[in-house]
Amino acid sequence: MRMKRIYSFIIALMALTMTANAQLSWGVEGGYDLNKLDLSDDFSGLSSNNRSGFFIGPKAKFTLPIVGVGIDGAILYNNKGVSFDVDGTTETKSLHYINVPINLRYQIGLGSLAAVYVATGPQWNWNIGDKSWSLGDIANTALSTVGNLESTFERSSFSWNIGVGAMLFSHLQLGITYNIPLTKSGSILETVRDNATSVITDQITGDTKNNTWQARATYYF
Repeated sequence: MRMKRIYSFIIALMALTMTANAQLSWGVEGGYDLNKLDLSDDFSGLSSNNRSGFFIGPKAKFTLPIVGVGIDGAILYNNKGVSFDVDGTTETKSLHYINVPINLRYQIGLGSLAAVYVATGPQWNWNIGDKSWSLGDIANTALSTVGNLESTFERSSFSWNIGVGAMLFSHLQLGITYNIPLTKSGSILETVRDNATSVITDQITGDTKNNTWQARATYYF
């Protein structure tokens, strides 16, 4: 019983020591992203393209320097570009999101001036802009039909981040992140009508997911 108490005391003392040595840093993060909407179904005459966007917002980092493990989180405004080719015509739009990533990170020091890190964790995304987008028509002359395309975007989605980067001079952090969608970001509905009678002959639906590469820079005060 006495040895168990000693062990408990040692563990508690180690925890207090690690907490006392922990570092909390605040900063501002911004960056560039390259986004492409992945279509779950093959819509004839419809394809997606890569589009660029940007993000910016406050960020915090909590690090335990003894073991190199930490957590970082941010609240970011994200202007995300999306683009479709609709029957040979390019349609583009800007979507507006609030992103909240929370990452577990591991950092290895390379001396007093630099360190490298890997990070991974969940990200919540809230759409604060348009929820629908009329993409126009796709004509099928062989079948004498025309399909009207309507894209809708979810109010929220969930994704996962995997990133690597470097910390320079204890204040500047540079990194690359790939954001993997775990839920759909929206859907597409194609309503097919007879070109002569305007009678609806078919409806085709499919989901869209945002696949995003991000280059990011953070300055910690």
